[in-house]
Amino acid sequence: MTADLKTISSNGFIIYYVPYKRVFDAEYNGRALSHLIKTPTPTFAVDYYNPINSTFDFDSSLIELSDHIFDTIKLLNEEGEPCLAAMFASHFYEILGRTDMQFKVNGCHILNIPFWLSVLRLVKNWQQRNNGFLIHIGTPLYFLAEAYLLAQNNDLAFIYLIKSIVDDIRLSKLCPGFQYPQKEPAYLTVCLVDNPNNHMYSFIVKPLRDFLQDAIKKYNTLFGNESYLNKGLVDFELRFLQKSNTKKVSIEFIKFLFVLELHQLLRLKNMVSDKRFESSFSQMLLLNRLFSLTLVIDKLLHSRYSPKGEKRGKDASMWKCILVYANSHGIPPATLERMNLNSGDLEVVLRMLLQKKKQKKFRILKREIIPILISYKIRNTSAHKIHAAALISSKIDDILQSLMEAVFTIAGQIPTSK
Repeated sequence: MTADLKTISSNGFIIYYVPYKRVFDAEYNGRALSHLIKTPTPTFAVDYYNPINSTFDFDSSLIELSDHIFDTIKLLNEEGEPCLAAMFASHFYEILGRTDMQFKVNGCHILNIPFWLSVLRLVKNWQQRNNGFLIHIGTPLYFLAEAYLLAQNNDLAFIYLIKSIVDDIRLSKLCPGFQYPQKEPAYLTVCLVDNPNNHMYSFIVKPLRDFLQDAIKKYNTLFGNESYLNKGLVDFELRFLQKSNTKKVSIEFIKFLFVLELHQLLRLKNMVSDKRFESSFSQMLLLNRLFSLTLVIDKLLHSRYSPKGEKRGKDASMWKCILVYANSHGIPPATLERMNLNSGDLEVVLRMLLQKKKQKKFRILKREIIPILISYKIRNTSAHKIHAAALISSKIDDILQSLMEAVFTIAGQIPTSK
């Protein structure tokens, strides 16, 4: 590593770095940048009843120093060093991140949300004074997302994770050596890449991978030679989790939504698993989370089996996509129509479908369509949600496994080639 270490002087800074890896150190006027920025960096006032909106203020010397760093980043870009500029920005954010760790150690995790928002405000204020010149912000976006995840605000967390990925995709066009977004931490998280070096691996990635591993094992045991994931989780990664958009398949945002909804569902399911605390309200929340997961299955079907002739920009109904799937897999659509899934009682239909999935021999109605039909039935429960909530809660493990099998069946048929 030492042999690869390079040094550059710019705008009063001496920067020590390894190309396409990271900045290891930086000095300004003979002093290490890490010593110039003290912890805790900002002063803050906690809003007791709305801590996310607590006020963070950096002192004037830090603002002046950050502006000088951003000026140097702009200068490095103008001198043809966009990759070094991005690494220098990340080095600055990592030093500020000592405050992030201090809050974690003291159990004040939620304060990291307004802290990282204040860091992003530093960048925004400078950019507004410099004609909107873009400073790389992948690092603060990632740690802001982590802060929201630890506060269990998953929707906002994923918004910032995706924004971090988008920021790094833009950077990758200038710096292909970074191998972004594939090697970028946010991407490693939302694609559930098996990389323990990822900051969010232990509390986001690994639990979800363990669940998927078990669900795929059950799927393969039941489906046998009919399984579309014979190589297990590796197949699911190649065909879905780490699959990129192609001209024929637009998959990126569907898989991000899948990971988000699965994370939210499992967290809720684990929280309400104690029967002492089960109520009609918790049952309704579980139904809503299952309903959201069926949206992923709906989008997957539409991406692969949308009927021809649909108006551009308008998604076909889930049922129409199911009929296209059935027709392309040797299942006569008329057979599905005769099942009267829409008019049948929810309890009767779900019990029938769950029982059919366990049959050993299938003729016209292939086993692979059953989990998809279960997903469809869950997606169409809005008219009888109160009744549905109690029933689905009692069958939560079987139904969740069925929804996963629907995802495995459809995603397992996506080509691995680019």
